[in-house]
Amino acid sequence: TGKREAEDTLTALQESSETSLSALQRELDAVEKSKREDGDALKTLRADLDTKLSELQRELDAAETGKREAEDTLTALQESSETSLSALQRELDAVEKSKREDGDALKTLRADLDTKLSELQRELDAAETGKREAE
Repeated sequence: TGKREAEDTLTALQESSETSLSALQRELDAVEKSKREDGDALKTLRADLDTKLSELQRELDAAETGKREAEDTLTALQESSETSLSALQRELDAVEKSKREDGDALKTLRADLDTKLSELQRELDAAETGKREAE
């Protein structure tokens, strides 16, 4: 009977060990499957992250290009405005000079006209006097 008990104990230990081994194998299989799935998920996540980073870099590059173009346009507009302003200032200076010159010419013309009118008035007065004397 002692031998039988030992065999029963050994059989029970073998069955328990096989059960434990099967359970451990299932857990190991589940862990490996989970690891593969996690690895796949990480690969997918990494690919998504790389895609998003690439998109963000393209958008950043486009924004930088737009900024440079806007700065170039602004610089060109400022230069053009300064050139136009300088040209307008020269035109204004020329108009003001012309206006002064015209004013000076009108003053001279007015003085000459006044002188001629005075001379004509004297001649007319002299003619009137001569006519009265002749009558």
